[in-house]
Amino acid sequence: MLKKYIRIYIECIKISISTALTYRLNFLLDNFIMLVSNILFPLFTLLIYGSGAEFPNWSLYEVLLIQAVFTMSTGIANILFNGVLWATMRHIIEGSLEIVLIKPVDCLFFLTASTIEFSSIGLFLGGLVIFVVALPHIGPVSILMVLQFIVLFLYRTGFNPDGFTVYCSFFIRRMCYDGYFIYYGGHFVQMGR
Repeated sequence: MLKKYIRIYIECIKISISTALTYRLNFLLDNFIMLVSNILFPLFTLLIYGSGAEFPNWSLYEVLLIQAVFTMSTGIANILFNGVLWATMRHIIEGSLEIVLIKPVDCLFFLTASTIEFSSIGLFLGGLVIFVVALPHIGPVSILMVLQFIVLFLYRTGFNPDGFTVYCSFFIRRMCYDGYFIYYGGHFVQMGR
């Protein structure tokens, strides 16, 4: 059973990569622009600390490290989970959600696997660059601290049942099992069965 899901996930990744690379220059330019803009994102922090103001009890590099972790986690979440809600709504509008529901795999897994989007790699890499720049200025960092960070970072980014559930499962489960609902204009609207 697990092998089946791994094969499906790998195929979905291959399809997503081939889709992203269909227009290679567009893919490269989008990621390059996102990378540059996210490297420039800490410019505001640098301006604040350069003017003499500061966040109480926080050094410049500690603030940059927080920004880097947020940017990296947003990049990973966008790559893995961001398209789920939009794809589900598209299926509802087009009337093709039934096709997803009758597939012999979990509908939530299939929607997640089929909406992997590699256009946010630049966002993740921008955060990684800021992280690499800020980390040496924080103080001594041991291998154990790095391993703890990686485990907790991946755990809270969505590689766990709680993170994944908090991120998108409420909407998907509601649509898949209770009927077709969307959140529109501040309230849930039933689209019909």
